Amino acid sequence: MSSTINRRSNARNAARNAGRNIDIRDRALHLVDLENLARGPRQDLAIYREAWDDYTFSAGINEQDHIEIATCGLVMKDVAFIVPQRYQIRCGNGEDAADNILLELLTPEFIAHAYEWLVIGSGDHAFVPLALEVQSLGVNIRVVSASGTRSAEFSGHGFGIRELVSRSDGSSLGLIA
Repeated sequence: MSSTINRRSNARNAARNAGRNIDIRDRALHLVDLENLARGPRQDLAIYREAWDDYTFSAGINEQDHIEIATCGLVMKDVAFIVPQRYQIRCGNGEDAADNILLELLTPEFIAHAYEWLVIGSGDHAFVPLALEVQSLGVNIRVVSASGTRSAEFSGHGFGIRELVSRSDGSSLGLIA
């Protein structure tokens, strides 16, 4: 019962809380398009490592969170050695393959049932419809993207918006997950 009350409260306060930090007591689903965060599939291994490190710092991953990562085959060979083994990494090929993999993983109803937060690690517009539907079911939304890569379609919906911040640059910013 308290879970139902919390979800209703979250739905009412989503817009007000959009700019606040994620409460570490709340469980989040992270849908991460690492390729998007690194600005494309043809990058050096160091760029993917930096994008992953920046994401974990900027998004505020907690131990109880569920992390799903998708990328294309060109990137998979590098990502497999960057991301901790406890996280699921999925691979697809073709245009928007990583987006489609992440978008088809879980239904909005399941996300609303299991999580307090949906954290989207991508600025791609393809995630906006899912974010809107999940938000309407009472889930808080946070979008974490590389500078200049976030679609304008994410604006005006009360989503929490955060650009990637590197750990070294962010240590003086006091980001709290």
